[in-house]
Amino acid sequence: MNCEETRRALSDSGEVPPDAARHLGTCAECRAWADALAALPARLATWAAPSLSDTFEAKVLASLPIRRRAPRWARVAAEFLIFALGALAGLGAIRVFAPGGDAAARPADPAALGGGVDLADFVTGDSP
Repeated sequence: MNCEETRRALSDSGEVPPDAARHLGTCAECRAWADALAALPARLATWAAPSLSDTFEAKVLASLPIRRRAPRWARVAAEFLIFALGALAGLGAIRVFAPGGDAAARPADPAALGGGVDLADFVTGDSP
């Protein structure tokens, strides 16, 4: 094993595989790294989190960018526009598809336009 493989094996398992043990016997740098890794839990157990100042929260909040909201009139106008467009689309659909509706606005019958050619025949190439 090389140094990188040994360190990865020690970090992943927490145990010393036989190949890593052989490498540690020949590499002083990896032995020192393994010793530091083994001492890490004890060092972390004695570590104390630093105390925060009383003004820490205020400083962090003051450093955040201010989020600007759109003016109320702009939101109301956008909502009205969306509602109006939806209503117009609905009214148009009622006008076109209602029984007795405007025949000129209805979708054309492909057979009437193409002289009796069915759309499926056109797509498959079976048209006369």
